[in-house]
Amino acid sequence: MNPILAKILHIPKTVINLVLLLTLFMGYTLRTLTMEPDVTKAIPKKIAAKRLYDRMGEIFPTQEFVFIGLSGSDVFTPDHLKTVWQLTQQLEDYEAVYSVISPVNISIIQGTPEGIEVYDILETPPRTPEEIKRFKTDLFHSDLALGNLVSRDEQALGIMIFLKKTTDVPAFIRQLIRDMEDFDQKTNLDVLLAGKQVVNYYVSQGMQRDMGVFFISGFGIIFLLLLIVFRNLRGVLLPLSVVVFSVIWTLGCMALLGRPMSHATEILPILIMAIAVADSIHILSHFYHHAGLSHETSSLRVTWVTMEEMNAPVIMTSLTTMAGFIALGTVGSESVAELGLFTALGVFFALILTLTWIPAFLVLLKIPRRFRETTEPRFTADRMAAWGTLLVRKKQWLKPFILFVILVAAFGFTRLHHTFSSIGNFPTDHPLRIANEWVNTHFSGSTGFDIMIEGREDLAIQDPVLLEKLDRLKDLALKQEHVGSVQSIADFIKRINKVLHAGDSTEYRIPPVTAKVVGTDWVENNGEWVPVEREFEVSGRELVAQYFQLLEMSGKPQDMAPFVDYAYRHARMSILINTDDMATLRKIDRELTRFIDEELNDEGVNAAVTGMAKLITVVDDMIVTGQIWSILTSLGLVWLLTSIMFRSPVIGFFNTLPLFFSLLLNFAFMGYTGINLNLETLITSSIAIGVGVDYAIHFIHRYRMKIHEGLDYESAVPATMRESGLAIFFNSITVAAGFSIIAMSQFVAIRQMGILISLTMLTAAFGALTIVPGVFLIFKPRSLQK
Repeated sequence: MNPILAKILHIPKTVINLVLLLTLFMGYTLRTLTMEPDVTKAIPKKIAAKRLYDRMGEIFPTQEFVFIGLSGSDVFTPDHLKTVWQLTQQLEDYEAVYSVISPVNISIIQGTPEGIEVYDILETPPRTPEEIKRFKTDLFHSDLALGNLVSRDEQALGIMIFLKKTTDVPAFIRQLIRDMEDFDQKTNLDVLLAGKQVVNYYVSQGMQRDMGVFFISGFGIIFLLLLIVFRNLRGVLLPLSVVVFSVIWTLGCMALLGRPMSHATEILPILIMAIAVADSIHILSHFYHHAGLSHETSSLRVTWVTMEEMNAPVIMTSLTTMAGFIALGTVGSESVAELGLFTALGVFFALILTLTWIPAFLVLLKIPRRFRETTEPRFTADRMAAWGTLLVRKKQWLKPFILFVILVAAFGFTRLHHTFSSIGNFPTDHPLRIANEWVNTHFSGSTGFDIMIEGREDLAIQDPVLLEKLDRLKDLALKQEHVGSVQSIADFIKRINKVLHAGDSTEYRIPPVTAKVVGTDWVENNGEWVPVEREFEVSGRELVAQYFQLLEMSGKPQDMAPFVDYAYRHARMSILINTDDMATLRKIDRELTRFIDEELNDEGVNAAVTGMAKLITVVDDMIVTGQIWSILTSLGLVWLLTSIMFRSPVIGFFNTLPLFFSLLLNFAFMGYTGINLNLETLITSSIAIGVGVDYAIHFIHRYRMKIHEGLDYESAVPATMRESGLAIFFNSITVAAGFSIIAMSQFVAIRQMGILISLTMLTAAFGALTIVPGVFLIFKPRSLQK
């Protein structure tokens, strides 16, 4: 690095101008940065359920729906039904809407002499008690209404809005929320909105709010702490410029590569801000230390000595931090992998800026007089040296202390749980969470499984054997706890079969493989042809095909479109559930999968479970396996890199000691406080490893220097504490404070993540300033003398 450093110090103004120009360019690219709030985008496409989920969205005209709930003391009054009628018509007029299913417009199938007739349940809003009674009778005898469009206590109505694939969903949801707020003011019915697209909208709003709060608050806290530590503008503005430039460069690269901000990467700016400031603090601390020791007036000489000494640990800490974040790629979530990769890129940018921008400025600025006369705040330095002296005197207590920490952490670990809930991530008083809980209480549910059925050829879905199996699958699903409703194309065939048999309830079934039907035959009698009723045997498949043809001719295309494609090769079963409890979802998933494998899949059909509920269980699986692999990969990379850097596997192991200490306390804290492992909090461990190892590297690097200067193992501890220990202390406080900003998030899991990361920074620093020197004092490793 010496030739590069010499070049930088020789042309400092050129370096500064190049950095400013690059920053302006990257800042200009930020205008194209977008957001992606859909949590399903975080699931890799290599997972079968995710591929099937995406494919289902391609085959069927619409996949997700927006649910509008309307509640009141008595919704079946003329005024309220007229309001629902008008609202339904208003929603149908939206250009973005594919179809609207409402209590006042559902399709009724009725038999006629010519076949069947499909008509809307109402032509005009009911006005008299008799009309309302007739409307309720038709409504409650339909297959779709109860639980989906009418609450089981009859105190609420629901409207389901299906959107076109070409819809600008965020813009539509924004307009819909405004319109429903205006509508709510004009009626005495309470209005609530739920559904995946509404969740995504509020997630996007929360992300925008969080990023603004994170950046402004993080900037302010780092500014204040730097001012307290260095008490001069140079000590404040130089680290802050590295922080801001690193964030701009990283987000600019995301924009250039076309990668949006996701629910996982929204914390990216504050992560980079908290990490990027660390090495700057170490460099400036040592710069002022050397200026005070030598009473040097030449900025060039002090900068050279400082950077020559600090280049190695700064590069080491940056590489290990990058390794920790790159390890997030093992989690299995694409958005989490992007968080790791782009944070690692941001750390690399901070490294480049720290090794170029800061020395270029230091060499141009004069050393303040007060820093030429003293090395550091004397009181703080004396306290750090006193801590080192105390460790030397009490080193025999280290083993019992470590054993105690392990026992306490092990008990806390047994209380740890993992779960994932996009709705539970919102505060309890958030309108989305209130609406979701209300829908789950009064209606069939707001999340669900989908069964995708694919035939080997066209018209495969018209097989009565297959439809009968789908009907049995529906019965199985309805027996499961928390399943609110099940809908499939088989329901249409059963309804048609019933109305064609004069409403005989026993005929509410799928036609058998060979069916007997009563028809008219013409026979000759005394030279005249007369009609005679006869019983015919017909193929059940032909009968089903006729039913579908009748439905196509009489019904609306959007009635069948969500459940079967036009070629009758693909079908979809929708299962709504009123909970996202992981144990319940897994039980339902197992029962559905068992039936599909044993009964449904054969030579002519392939079927599988997908849907939001299935994806939730997939994410939960990723949390368990991803957490383990992420931690192991991070620790392995940190050990490998520090072993190479220090040229000793033993010292590489010493660098990981504070990390084990920090991780144990992190999991114990989660177990004792009830913080669950989820998609957000799982990231904490890799961050703790990647960032927390910096403290051990700085301490061990300085401790080895003191050993090489001739100090023994005992006297090197307080000497190291006075120099690097002081910088580590300031650094951990600053970084923990920067990460604590994340606790101001609107999302519960990200708040918890902010608390956990801040805690791990402090425990990692404590481990580096306690466990590492204690181990050195007890074992006196010879590798430190090499």
